[in-house]
This record gives sequence, C-alpha cells and structure tokens, in this order.
Amino acid sequence: SNYQDVLLFNTDEYSYLKGIKSVYGKTGDIELTLDHELNSKVYSYMKENGVYNGNVLLLDDSGRTIVSVSLPSISPTKHIDIKELENGTLINKNLNGLYFPGSTMKIPTSVVLASLEGENVINEKYNCDGIEILADGSGITCKEHGEKQLYSALGSSCNTYFANTVTNYMNNNKEKSMEEFKNMGFSLNNIEYDNVDRLTRNKSFSTFNGRGNFKSVWSCIGEYSVKVNSYDMCNIVSAVFNDGTCSEPYIIERIKYKMGI
Repeated sequence: SNYQDVLLFNTDEYSYLKGIKSVYGKTGDIELTLDHELNSKVYSYMKENGVYNGNVLLLDDSGRTIVSVSLPSISPTKHIDIKELENGTLINKNLNGLYFPGSTMKIPTSVVLASLEGENVINEKYNCDGIEILADGSGITCKEHGEKQLYSALGSSCNTYFANTVTNYMNNNKEKSMEEFKNMGFSLNNIEYDNVDRLTRNKSFSTFNGRGNFKSVWSCIGEYSVKVNSYDMCNIVSAVFNDGTCSEPYIIERIKYKMGI
C-alpha cells in the first residue's frame, strides 16, 4: 500500500497525525474525530486490568471514530529500539487486524439467514441434541440446548442450530448468501482491502462456499477459517440497530489547508 507509513513506525517521532499527514500531503491543521480523554481512559483501563494485547474501536452512529486503541503500543515522544518491540506494536489493529470472531460471527450469519427467508427462518423450530452431521460426514457440536428458534439460538450460541440452518437455507441460496456477506464487508476466499479516510485496512474474510462442508459451515459459526476486522463488525452491529443501514466510518473531522478548511 502507498499508505503503510501511517501504520508502521518509520521515525523516532512517529504519531497518528504525522502518519495521516504523509497521506494527505502538506496541510495546516488536521483534526481527528478521536476523543482524547476517552481514548486515554480506555488505554489506562486495559493496562490496569492486565490487557496488554488487544484493541478497542468505538464509532458513533454517524460513523465517526471516537475510540481507537491498539495494544501493545509505543510512546511517540520516547526513543525506542525497534528490535526490542513486542510483536504487533507497530500495527494499528483496528485497521490492519484480522481476528477470529467466535460466536459474534453468528450476528452477520443471522442477518444473512433473515434476508433469505425472513419470518420463515426466524420462526422455524429446531431441536438441538448436541450434534449436527454435515454433508461431508463431519460433525458440529455444542451443548444440548433443546428446542431453539433463531433469536434463542443466537442468545445461547447454539452451534448445531446454525449448522443446520446454514445447510438448509444458505447452501441452497449460495449466490445470494455470498452477496449478503459481501454487502457486510466480507471478502470471500481472497484477501481484500478497504480504507478509512484513505488509510488502508483489511476487510473481513470468510471461506463460505455454499457446499455444506465443515470449513464452509464452520466459518459461518465463527471458527476455523473466518477472520473479521473491527470496522466491519462495528458496521454490522450499527446496521442491526439502525434498520439495516450504517454510515461510512471516518477518522478525520476536518483538514485546514493554507487556503482554509
């Protein structure tokens, strides 16, 4: 990418703003959307509670990035020996991070299911006996939850319910299912990139292929071969609470050039 200076440590005086200025060229003042006080509180809270490797991203309903904390991190005011840094220190994990979503992946999968069949899939009952055998002979397991519908299955994170409904609905509507995942920011079977105000970020990645095999079905449940980016997951949750729409994320409030704003 042309903008990796923004994400990687290149000088002893690196800062978020300096990196952004390397993208936008010569400007006057750049005002970020970040809430400095809130970011400081989140950073301190993580450190005080023993969280030294992780990230926190908070957007408001307009897409404004309020909090973006990534650990481990460095102080831009101190001289640092790059050889002594922990892995991940030089990466903004909210932009370049990809993570196993676990059961939070059931949220976008539920969105896909509801978009395919609406009330039919929402109200359909399924009895969870702790295992669901897939077409390739592999099995998806969880606790025996008994009778479940979509909302209760999501609440109890019932793996077999989702294995069954993905097989019955999404595999039979493969093209539409794949399109819905793409609409939520996922790339399928290829690494792709997006941006936040021209700052390159990874897109979420899924291996769903509609064939009913373990790899494909398990990726819809949140394990094995699916990874998500924090911005995509924020967008998905925002859309769930805002009638299916979300605002484009941004991190630059305004740029003041020599001729004005």
